[in-house]
Order: sequence, then structure tokens, then C-alpha cells
Amino acid sequence: MTQLPPPSDWRPPYAFLPGRTPAHEGAELAVIRATVDAVSSDRLTTTAAWTFGLDFLRDGYFWEAHEVLEAVWLALPPNSAERVLCQGLIQLANAGLKQVMQRDPAAARLRQIARDGIAEGVARGGLERLGLDPLDIEGFWQAVEHAK
Repeated sequence: MTQLPPPSDWRPPYAFLPGRTPAHEGAELAVIRATVDAVSSDRLTTTAAWTFGLDFLRDGYFWEAHEVLEAVWLALPPNSAERVLCQGLIQLANAGLKQVMQRDPAAARLRQIARDGIAEGVARGGLERLGLDPLDIEGFWQAVEHAK
């Protein structure tokens, strides 16, 4: 029997920081990731992996955002605008994680990679196809910039 994802307002008890906090227990993240299985690429934005990934990014759960958005990225068509934009968001989550971990050079490098990927994905039409708007992207950037 397939497990249902947690309620939409669920968050892990803490934001995971590799080497600093224990790994999350429980199957919630795996269940969220699995929501992309057997879903056509044009419906990925309806999955819990997409919605939780964006919420995690916005809420400062950067490692968790990377984990669940990666499942979406892998399911998107290769070289598509949507995949490039999703990868940019994953790199932005990575930048936020490095910033929280006080690895400033890595955070700066990842912010630039994220900026380039997001810009390319937007220029190629990925923003609309992923159901996002510029204010969403601005909110993700603000979450990273204000992360501590």
C-alpha cells in the first residue's frame, strides 16, 4: 500500500545540517519524493515533491528542499527549461545550506550557479510552465539571503 504524504503544513522538527544535526528519522521525505513516481512530466507541479520542495526552500529547510526537488528534477525532460530552472532552485537551496553552515565561499559560488540556472530557465519559458512567477523566485532568494 502506498503511503500518503504528510499534511501540507508538515515540517521536519529541525532543518538538517550535515555533520551538525542528526539525520531525520521517519519516512516522510521518502514518501514526498515518491509522489513523482508514475506522474507525467506535465503534472509534476501537482506533486507533493514540488509543493513541499518550494515550501521547504521558502521556509529555510534547505537540505530538505534539495532532497525533494531532486526527485522532480530527475523526472523532468532532459534539457528542458523546466529542468534547468528546477536545477537552479536546487542550487539555490544548496547555497542556503552552505550559508547557514558558514561556508561563505561555497555559498557564493552556488548562488552564482543558481542565478545562472534560474535566469536560463526563466528565459526559456520555464517559469510559467512550472506555475511560478517572479515574486516566487524573489521569495526564494530572500529566504537564502536572510538565512542564518
